[in-house]
Amino acid sequence: MIEFKSLIKINENYVDINDFTLSHQVKSLDWDYVQGKIIIFYYGKEIFGSVIVDDINWFWGFIADGFNEFFEKGVYDIGFPSQDIRFVLVKIKKNIISLKITSENIVYLKKKFDLIDFLNSFFNGAINYFVFEKKFNKDENIEMDRKIGLIELYKKNL
Repeated sequence: MIEFKSLIKINENYVDINDFTLSHQVKSLDWDYVQGKIIIFYYGKEIFGSVIVDDINWFWGFIADGFNEFFEKGVYDIGFPSQDIRFVLVKIKKNIISLKITSENIVYLKKKFDLIDFLNSFFNGAINYFVFEKKFNKDENIEMDRKIGLIELYKKNL
């Protein structure tokens, strides 16, 4: 169905966070601004992300700290941290969600999804990032646990 993958920039390449096993592989990262890509796949085909580079740690962090707004209002509108790109989720019906990713002049993605499938995958993408950072950035263990806890609470709202 739908899948969210986080890739981070190591030297000149973008590497899936799930492919790291040793801490020396990420020793050059600036944990304040983790440059990377969030790629969205739909039935195995990329539908967004390989051309957009941003601070993925901030993107996922914004989701953890603010997604309760979606459950309260049925809308979640967030900007990418370093670019003029909007990521907007709207609950259309009880079981349908719309995702629109746009900048001022470009529509990168406009698509409807099954709400439960989308949010489960979206939340799993966030948790995967926080587990990755917790593993390799020991200074942020408490913060990553807090964010994982928030995402787990959101999953219970589904």
